[in-house]
Amino acid sequence: MKRVRPSHVPTSKVSTERRGSRLRGWQLWGLVLGSRVSIPFSVHNQVLLKPQAGPAGPPPPWVPAGGATSPNTAMRRPAALLLLVGAAQAFRICAFNAQRLTLGKVAREDVMDPLVRILARCDITVLQELVDSSGSALYLLLRELNRFDNSGPYSSLSSPFLGRSTYVEKYVYIYRTHKMQIQDSYVYDDKDDLFTREPFLAKFTLPSKDLPSLVLVPLHTTPKAVEQELNALYDVFLDASRRWKGEDIILLGDFNADCGSLAKKRLGELVLRTQADFYWAIADGEDTTVRASTHCAYDRIVLHGERCRRLLQAASAFNFPRSFRLTEEEALNVSDHYPVEVELRLSLSRAGHGTRPLSLAALRGSRLRGWQLWGLVLGSRVSIPFSVHNQVLLKPQAGPAGPPPPWVPAGGATSPNTAMRRPAALLLLVGVAQAFRICAFNAQRLTLGKVAREDVMDPLVRILARCDITVLQELVDSSGSALYLLLRELNRFDNSGPYSSLSSPFLGRSTYVEKYVYIYRTHKMQIQDSYVYDDKDDLFTREPFLAKFTLPSKDLPSLVLVPLHTTPKAVEQELNALYDVFLDASRRWKGEDIILLGDFNADCGSLAKKRLGDLVLRTQAGFYWAIADGEDTTVRASTHCAYDRIVLHGERCRRLLQAASAFNFPRSFRLTEEEALNVSDHYPVEVELRLSLSRAGHGTRPLSLAALLLSPLLLLLLLPPQLGLGA
Repeated sequence: MKRVRPSHVPTSKVSTERRGSRLRGWQLWGLVLGSRVSIPFSVHNQVLLKPQAGPAGPPPPWVPAGGATSPNTAMRRPAALLLLVGAAQAFRICAFNAQRLTLGKVAREDVMDPLVRILARCDITVLQELVDSSGSALYLLLRELNRFDNSGPYSSLSSPFLGRSTYVEKYVYIYRTHKMQIQDSYVYDDKDDLFTREPFLAKFTLPSKDLPSLVLVPLHTTPKAVEQELNALYDVFLDASRRWKGEDIILLGDFNADCGSLAKKRLGELVLRTQADFYWAIADGEDTTVRASTHCAYDRIVLHGERCRRLLQAASAFNFPRSFRLTEEEALNVSDHYPVEVELRLSLSRAGHGTRPLSLAALRGSRLRGWQLWGLVLGSRVSIPFSVHNQVLLKPQAGPAGPPPPWVPAGGATSPNTAMRRPAALLLLVGVAQAFRICAFNAQRLTLGKVAREDVMDPLVRILARCDITVLQELVDSSGSALYLLLRELNRFDNSGPYSSLSSPFLGRSTYVEKYVYIYRTHKMQIQDSYVYDDKDDLFTREPFLAKFTLPSKDLPSLVLVPLHTTPKAVEQELNALYDVFLDASRRWKGEDIILLGDFNADCGSLAKKRLGDLVLRTQAGFYWAIADGEDTTVRASTHCAYDRIVLHGERCRRLLQAASAFNFPRSFRLTEEEALNVSDHYPVEVELRLSLSRAGHGTRPLSLAALLLSPLLLLLLLPPQLGLGA
């Protein structure tokens, strides 16, 4: 069969551009199509598209936030085409008692990951037992869900807290916004106080002629009044029918409708069992409990309406421990209930709410130039992910054997916001001198609740991402979840990692204790040794936690950091004792390149200027106070104090020093003082050393000869069109 060449590309260019490429004709046509219609997709997981062209209007809601497309999920995009043309598909409705869902629980990796995978299976889930009052648990959960496998976008609708006693909880609807929209919702007016937690009803509209609207009525009964509440649920059904004038209603939740809570005989006498047209989709013999020692159909889904019953394809409990290969103990960390679910077979007549249909004009022509296609060919042959004007993202599969470069993010996905920074990786690989930034930051009582707040997490991550290593002070979270969340966000941010951490034990004399934490780029440095200083004379409230790092640099092959957060009442005593810590490190590690840093409280009311000048670290030769006495390291406009300091020792450190300052993050991030104080009342302080890294970091392979020969072409490709090959 004769192959048709793309008419918009000259013949000479087509033949040249395809030579040496693993892309076939139909694949190139796919690239052209993908650049015209807003459908990110993958060709053998090698080429990912982030289209810029296309008809006016909002992007399809199934394009993830930021436009990045994961190579693990991009191959699922053909399903989006089916959605566009209205093919019937499964629509899954779930109910899940997540068992006292708190912020601390959500922040645990062994809970968050299974929970997100459960929710991502469903188009809508009614979540029960959300007991977190801060709002951070739901925020974290939705953020992770919307990042997972491009399964969203999801949104949520929460009830107020419901309950009679000090124990209260919320119902939460978590739903795909491109498949359904909320039309109305209300909490049932329980005038007779029959419910412990009255139902929170919601009416949804769907882009389907099969089922244009649907009402969900969730209920979590109390075990002591199951029969009373389930009979009263019929009145809730009637109320919804009158209010919304429809019959397609689904009742669902943890009904506690089995075992010791409700006998089989009493179950059969319920109004919802004796009245016609109610179909109990989750059978009485189903097990909805995680424990092997129980077999109870506590959780149920009950359908009403001819359409719901006709469209029903499947109904079951989802055994997530078996599917995710979890032990019973691991599964119980998530919940002691299985989710229950029903699948309806719907033909969605539009591509979801607010999404434009595919047009003939969108299929005609392409804006990809010859030089851009060259970029695709090159990118598929060498192991360098990069972007061509943020239009084309590459996830190469070819390349020399060995581990991936550490600057490739987890999963290998490349963000359009960061891919253009890849030339810096080339400079790193061949050993060009670059800034190496060392920071110290008092994050002011860093708890899990604080880290989980969006207005704290985002600035905090941006602060840390500026630094190659940060000594974080005042980490007071005892669960470990705050640091876990922080590192996870940092390693996802802007491909700035990978980062790892090293934490001290909790240090302090009283009930208030805190940790020092090193957060560092693992491809630029490795920990060789660390220890807590043996403070025999009890001079420190929080004794220093020292660490020695090795660096892939002949300029500075190793470096010792000595952090200290003084107590304001004993600043002079602790700073003078810090000289003894310096001597101890020098003897132990036999080196002079040592940096002392942290919140020294070395100014204003805590230490007079005269006493500052009398410190041993000021009178002894060889110490350079990089953060000057006149620097302001405080956020409040009403203060001007150089509390936070960095002190360098060693001829090499001093010679390599390029800059030193406090980082005014409120000004850089355009935060008000109030917003900045949510993060900390301190500025980070930082020094920049100019280092030539002689290798591409620890454990990274050098650039191959072939890639070096191709790098001039790569740099040309990254030029703007008017200067590049397409000019």
